[in-house]
Amino acid sequence: DGRLQPLKSGFATVAKRGRVPIVIMALDGAFTAWPRQQLLPGLTPLQVVFSQTVSTEEVAQWSEAELAATVEQRLQQAWQQAHDGLRTRSPARFV
Repeated sequence: DGRLQPLKSGFATVAKRGRVPIVIMALDGAFTAWPRQQLLPGLTPLQVVFSQTVSTEEVAQWSEAELAATVEQRLQQAWQQAHDGLRTRSPARFV
């Protein structure tokens, strides 16, 4: 339906075990570009926003609950920026 869904907490376990940073990225417009019932994607603008990365040090020191909450908050903010960017953007021109 194009809306941001709640995160599953399993990613925090994987990040902690792998000792890897978490790159937070939000993409808005993908559902409009390619709805489930459509065979091929359409030419529709997309907006991508990257948020502050969660460093390997932060991943190591935070609990899984703190990590999940922080990532969800940053992702919500990035998605809102992406969503707002699409709404205020002038229509794309294809040449």
